Amino acid sequence: MNGVSTYCSTFNSDSSETVAYNNPLFPAYAVYGLLSSYPNYSSISHWHKDLEFILIKKGAMTYNVNGRLIELEEDSGIIVNSRQLHYGFSMEHNECEFICILLSPELLHINDWFYQNCIEPITENASCPYLYLRRNGWMASIMEKLDKIYDSFGKFLQNPYLILI
Repeated sequence: MNGVSTYCSTFNSDSSETVAYNNPLFPAYAVYGLLSSYPNYSSISHWHKDLEFILIKKGAMTYNVNGRLIELEEDSGIIVNSRQLHYGFSMEHNECEFICILLSPELLHINDWFYQNCIEPITENASCPYLYLRRNGWMASIMEKLDKIYDSFGKFLQNPYLILI
């Protein structure tokens, strides 16, 4: 995917977000974002069932997860767990280029046993609201895979199950 996309989700009165997936038949979303495209360089505080992955490509931003502020800079990122209140911003109105990927936990619903015993214990764990990512050690491979998902997302829209490879 090239260029910057416009984000067209709906934000509800309970602060939940109804995500406008790239393909309405496949619960995944990927965009290259600019913080300046948000009013006042701040997204809206929200939550959703999807796992959110943010990778900083240039610049920096502060990420608020349940009131905790996390500084993200180039070559770092964050995974925000399901149903956590979050948003990114820059108080100084500095530009930040980032990749945002949302993946529904439903993509991992291989069968009920696996989902209930392996996925829900993570996505329903309020004591693990986020994971800070750096491009070193074991986290580097996660960030590389997320880069590949973003770079290939157009192909995924044509054949969505490629995202699982």
